[in-house]
Amino acid sequence: MLNIVIERGKVWNIEDLPNKSIAIDGAVMGPFIDNHNKKYSFDHHGNCIRHISSATCVQVLDALLLGFNPDGYNLYINDVDHDTVIAAALLLNPELAKNIQAQEITRIVGLVDAHGPSYPLENSKQKLFDIFNHCVMDSFNESKRNKSYSEYNLEELLFDCINKFKLMLEGKYN
Repeated sequence: MLNIVIERGKVWNIEDLPNKSIAIDGAVMGPFIDNHNKKYSFDHHGNCIRHISSATCVQVLDALLLGFNPDGYNLYINDVDHDTVIAAALLLNPELAKNIQAQEITRIVGLVDAHGPSYPLENSKQKLFDIFNHCVMDSFNESKRNKSYSEYNLEELLFDCINKFKLMLEGKYN
């Protein structure tokens, strides 16, 4: 089980985090791997090259597929968006990494998150992204539209979106 630490806008120093820590998508600036102390930052914002570094969700997917076990870690989050939702969902439910549809959605969202919404996707991938965006991220999108995101409880928003992501993978949205 993961212990989730969410602080809106907080950026931690990796050195200050306890052993067995995972920071995602800007919670620590820059990617970081310390296998000895079990400290990891899956970031693609600071101290990296945007066209080379994968989005956070793709980094997490790859780590899980390569055998990373997040059980017993502290997970640091400072914002909730598409990338963070998938990364957190995968870390909380590592078995999802083996789900082919979860892999496909993760890689599509990763491309869009890393390179921007104008990144060209073939029609089937665009449709899958649109389903994810409209069905899974609806409460996030609505909070951005009505400018209430800064007032949202980030943990509630995160788990609402994660639950909808799992429903999507079960075929509830198509």
